[in-house]
Amino acid sequence: MSSPIASSGRWTVVATVEVDARASFVLRLPTEAAGYRMTQRAAAPNGYAWVDVLVDLSNGMAHVADVVRKVLTELSESGVDGFRVVTGAHFLAVGSRA
Repeated sequence: MSSPIASSGRWTVVATVEVDARASFVLRLPTEAAGYRMTQRAAAPNGYAWVDVLVDLSNGMAHVADVVRKVLTELSESGVDGFRVVTGAHFLAVGSRA
């Protein structure tokens, strides 16, 4: 399987989340869906998994902010054990619709 970063487009890590390593979510990560990709990092604190959210930057920053906000919001509301945003939390406020 090729790395998402090496694929076509400009796929870039825009957020990293932490979840309990035993969460079923980690076992069935979507490799690509709705304009984003997710990959599990090899290293994370003991008992946790770190998952990178990648978005193709060629679609513009407004698109990036929208996709990341949707992904992070969905994950935070899903009840995944041990969930926290490690990096990318600023996207939750960027372009949010009031």
